[in-house]
Amino acid sequence: MPGQKIRINCTDFSSERMSFENYIFRLIAKHFDAEVSDDPEILLYSCSGQEFLKYDCLRIYYTGENTRPNFKQCDYAFSFDHSDDPRNYRLPDYAAYEDIRELLQAKDTGSIVNVKTKFCEFTYSNPLAQERIRFFKALSKYKKIDSFGKVLNNTPGVEGSADRTNADWKKYRRGFLAPYKFSIAFENESYPGYVTEKILYAMLANAIPIYWGNPEIGKDFNPKSFINCHEYKNFDEVVERVIEIDNDQNLYRQYLAEPYYHDNRIPENLLEENIVSQLELIIGNKDRIIPVARQKLKVTKKEMSNSLFTYASPMKKIEKRLRGIYYRRKYYT
Repeated sequence: MPGQKIRINCTDFSSERMSFENYIFRLIAKHFDAEVSDDPEILLYSCSGQEFLKYDCLRIYYTGENTRPNFKQCDYAFSFDHSDDPRNYRLPDYAAYEDIRELLQAKDTGSIVNVKTKFCEFTYSNPLAQERIRFFKALSKYKKIDSFGKVLNNTPGVEGSADRTNADWKKYRRGFLAPYKFSIAFENESYPGYVTEKILYAMLANAIPIYWGNPEIGKDFNPKSFINCHEYKNFDEVVERVIEIDNDQNLYRQYLAEPYYHDNRIPENLLEENIVSQLELIIGNKDRIIPVARQKLKVTKKEMSNSLFTYASPMKKIEKRLRGIYYRRKYYT
């Protein structure tokens, strides 16, 4: 398949820049002879609009947001969902940010401990994520947590660290995390399989992640290398564990010494060659299947209503908030 020219377009991403800088498009451009076209054979689209409905070619759904692929509207998907559907390829969002092979590097715990001069950091701008706000307040009763973002800010900002419009924000984030022993790595919402970059950057800086979000996070990472809030009855127990680690140098070193991945191996689904193999399958099928956009589908009034509810931009924040409330574990309220 590499070498074959493919007409492709991207739409409905969070910004025009992300449309052609997203991970899947970059892989296609790297491994295939891709030509951006207004008359594409393949459309790569996300969840920030409904322009995709104007295209009747083969559609691939890809997003880092907490949304599900709708296979009545797309032919294939790359999502964080654990699914047996061969049309869905599990690709959690965090894997698109950095070279995850860095997580395999051997760790010199002695050198790491020597640079860990600060307690814990918190960098967020979404005031609706109440779980991490509650946890911040609970842990703050023990020690001051440095907050750099717009939410609960108590520390002068590090240049670019909390500003995603800054082209160098990833570099700044990794740099200012370096002296911290712990990082509050909470997702906006909790849903099985949903993992973003928050835990990744803590691990890259060897700041022990205090994680909440994906209740199945132990499938992705070695649970001995971070603090998984989903393993505790409530946040009070999590705070007690953090305090215990903070005051026990041997226990702290045990966490640092653990590999981030199970058996220190990158999961098969995150290997570039396997993602490219899925893209080869998709591109190989572009002339063999009838895209869902050209099929006559029976859509019920309820499904139509759900579709409009999902994609109507004025309702998106409300829908996401309701979904987060629904999946929130009772013992965190």
